[in-house]
Amino acid sequence: EKKMRKYKKMVLSVLTALVLCGCGDEEAAMPDDGTQAEAAMPDITVLASEEAALDQTEEAGKKEERGMRETKETMEGQTEYPVCSFADFSHLEFFFLSGAGGWSTGMFINADGSFSGRYSDRDAGTSSVNYPHGTLYLCDFSGHFTEPEMVNDYTYSMWISEIHFEEEVDKKEIKDEIRYCYTDAYGLDGAERILIYMPGAPIAELPEEFRRWVKIGSGEKGERLTFYGLYNEAQGYGFSSVHIVDQFMETLCSVEEYTDSLEASISHDPLDQQQLNRQSENLYEEWDYALNQLWRVLKRIKDEEAMKLLTEEERKWIAKKEQAVKDAGAEFEGGSMQPLVMNLEGARLTKERVYELLKLLQPLD
Repeated sequence: EKKMRKYKKMVLSVLTALVLCGCGDEEAAMPDDGTQAEAAMPDITVLASEEAALDQTEEAGKKEERGMRETKETMEGQTEYPVCSFADFSHLEFFFLSGAGGWSTGMFINADGSFSGRYSDRDAGTSSVNYPHGTLYLCDFSGHFTEPEMVNDYTYSMWISEIHFEEEVDKKEIKDEIRYCYTDAYGLDGAERILIYMPGAPIAELPEEFRRWVKIGSGEKGERLTFYGLYNEAQGYGFSSVHIVDQFMETLCSVEEYTDSLEASISHDPLDQQQLNRQSENLYEEWDYALNQLWRVLKRIKDEEAMKLLTEEERKWIAKKEQAVKDAGAEFEGGSMQPLVMNLEGARLTKERVYELLKLLQPLD
């Protein structure tokens, strides 16, 4: 089309010049009666009209292209926010924590709006003869949220309709040489309205206090939240969500790294028998911790019937494992090596069980 347009422009220019200015000898150029020239010469008016039509077509094409480009840019600049539903929280755990000190509040929210969680903070430095292993500040809690109400495209609000504590706040007791101090649910304390920030929320528009607690900066233009957030508006506390499977996989990586170092120490370090027994005990405890964390995840992602069957299977496995551990130590009954042998067998079997149950997480998105 562009080549044809260029060609017609050239023809129009040449013909116009011939008509208006002439070319060489006028008598030699024109026939006697002029009829052949009239028949052979293109109609300048028609060419001009076609030229105008081409201009209009090209301009319309440019406008359409610009419009499509602007529409595309507009669409790319928009974010489609999910609708808030408690059902979407079933595989998430919400955390309120600091970067130091080791304290944290973890909370699960169920599809019906009920919630449960724990706040804990260990203070090993606060101890005495009666509790040499320090002080544990603890709160196991549960309750129910009201149905979320939309505030804007990426924000919903809810209230705590009820909350219960497993132990009375300010109660203190000593168990297993640890002093337990029972508290309020840190992070939810003093809550009035709680805001829910949806994934995709523009970070720059979120409160500074929330951003500080969940460890994100002010956010450049266009940066958006990649997780669900909860904001205790009255206290300025912020929770962030973590997918429980992702969280467990991080835990498993840490356990693997630590237990590898323990196994290397047991095999190669010049340790006495007491030290070997202690290292093997740590090894067993670490894999037992990993198994408990994995079981916690399975309880969240499996339905009631599946967990009932799995629990029966687990009880049989526990009995079998305990017997195997006992049998392993029987050869060294009463000897200093007995704890080492039993711990190593328990750690080995528990590690195998972790990786066996881990397969149940693979189909989960």
